[in-house]
Order: sequence, then structure tokens, then C-alpha cells
Amino acid sequence: MNYKYINTLIGSPWVYIDNDCFSVVRKALKGGFGIDVPYVPLPDISSANDNARLFDEHSRRDDWREVLEPLPGDVVLFYKKGIPNHIGLYIGNSDCLHCFGCPKKPGVTVVENLRKMNKILYPAHKFYRYENNAGSRH
Repeated sequence: MNYKYINTLIGSPWVYIDNDCFSVVRKALKGGFGIDVPYVPLPDISSANDNARLFDEHSRRDDWREVLEPLPGDVVLFYKKGIPNHIGLYIGNSDCLHCFGCPKKPGVTVVENLRKMNKILYPAHKFYRYENNAGSRH
């Protein structure tokens, strides 16, 4: 993992499509882990919650495998009331890089502990690993 690159993302402001939760995950995977995740076209929406839902419903969803024991570079999909609500990147030591915000209340990219996030923001999460069609990690 390229910690220097990951650190450059911390503090970057939330900007819809350019630097929202999924965009930050894509940037961190590419620059920090050398994993190029395909772009997910976003509809004209007003809720960041819809972005995470797109991950779960996307046609390339089969490129992701749910894992029970995360490794740095795995995606964390957060749920509220059973619905995907937010996405971040597991970077180890129970920490997650994520960018929070929405058009009405933009935020920034931060690193937070998963337990804290589960307690305060998102009561549940699952981990996913990006893999190619042969089943090996990029």
C-alpha cells in the first residue's frame, strides 16, 4: 500500500462525482494499491446514499467478492436499515478511508475507525474485494 498517496487524499473536500465516496475509493485503489476499478456512471441524483446503492446494483457487481476478513485495499460498504448507504476503503488496523457529504452538506475525506463509524453513523458493514474474471486480485 502506498501510504503517501493515501495521505494526499485526506482532507480533500467532498465534490459530487469528482470526489464523493465512490470516487475517493477509486482514487485510493488506483494510487494506493494499483487497482483500476471501472467507473460507475452516476445518474443525476441529489443523495450520496444513491451512490452506494449503485455499487450493490451495478452490472459489474460480479467483479466484487464479499470477504469476511478484510485486507488493506478492500472496499467497505456501509448499510443503514439493510440498504447500502456509504462506501469507503479499508486501510488496515480497523481503519477506513472515506469521503462523507452530500450536495446540501459537503464534507471531507477522512480516516476513521470502523467501530466508531458503526456506532455513530452506520450500524452495519460488509467488505468486498475487487477481482478479475479469473478470480485473482488485481
